[in-house]
Amino acid sequence: LKEKRLSLEDVPDCWLAFKRDKVKIQRFAPIKPLMRVLGYYLAEGYARKSDSVYQISFSIADEEVRNDLKKALREAFGNGFGIYERGEKVTVGSRVLYLLFTEALKAGTNAHTKRVPSIVYTLPKDAVAEMLRAYFEGDGSALKTVPRRVAYSINKILLEDIETLLLSKFGIRGYYTVDKNANRGNARGRLYHIERGNEVPVSRVYALNIASEHYH
Repeated sequence: LKEKRLSLEDVPDCWLAFKRDKVKIQRFAPIKPLMRVLGYYLAEGYARKSDSVYQISFSIADEEVRNDLKKALREAFGNGFGIYERGEKVTVGSRVLYLLFTEALKAGTNAHTKRVPSIVYTLPKDAVAEMLRAYFEGDGSALKTVPRRVAYSINKILLEDIETLLLSKFGIRGYYTVDKNANRGNARGRLYHIERGNEVPVSRVYALNIASEHYH
């Protein structure tokens, strides 16, 4: 743009890409599908890079939810990139999207580091609702034994972000429970460590509980 003495206003229909990169992303992302993708990313996504690869991936068991994710990706970012699906895993190889989620939005890269981006707190309710709906579809479950919706994570700070949004935007307050040894039922994993003389790791998992009258 500098060489041609152009501004972004002069090329409103431009796409975003890196030099020698065949992947391109539409410049403007509609907010609602973008928030759906973000919700799925916070729930079941992660980002990785190497010297030549930049990816964001999602591990989602439910086929209907995976289809909604793929639809939201297209609506948010266009058709200038491939969506690769293998079993429960959906992957997009894009340096632009990798940087969007990890650097621009600062949403984190894995289960331990993910956070709700600060910009989300400034958005209107309908946009936030899209993100929360996708988050709970990706990482939540409705319990059959008691009337409540639960989101699980090893990252309590992320759950606190989600609860802050629920309370500030919709007046919904959740409460926490914790499983201090969530991997105790993983016999194969325990045996792996025992056979090698290692201490069996303890996995602490937090649950954000929402009463049934607050979800549909």
